[in-house]
Amino acid sequence: MSVPSPLKGHARPLYRDPIERHADESLHDFLLRRHDEMVSELDALEVEVVWKEVNLRYERQAADRRHVWLIAGLALDATLAMLLILAGIFEAMPVSIAAITLFVMLAGNLFAIGMPRLDPVLAKFRVWAS
Repeated sequence: MSVPSPLKGHARPLYRDPIERHADESLHDFLLRRHDEMVSELDALEVEVVWKEVNLRYERQAADRRHVWLIAGLALDATLAMLLILAGIFEAMPVSIAAITLFVMLAGNLFAIGMPRLDPVLAKFRVWAS
């Protein structure tokens, strides 16, 4: 999830050449000007920090959802594999049912692999629904 920065490239660099006083500027005026510039720089930094915190929180939630979907897919695979093994041991399942079960197992794998791709859609749906 790549989101552009709220500053849109208009932030000034933090490290720059020392700022000189203008020739006709008093020390008091220079200090006031520098104070105002530093306040605007700190405001820009605060906006950037808040943006990064929100973006990192969304990234963490997306990663957690991906882990849940992968675990769910693996659990489905393990359950179906155990059913196939038990059916083979007890000869309780015809070949067509075993093939359907293998197809469902494959679908579980594809579901677990493909679900993270739908994560942005689910996130938008959650925002819309709440």
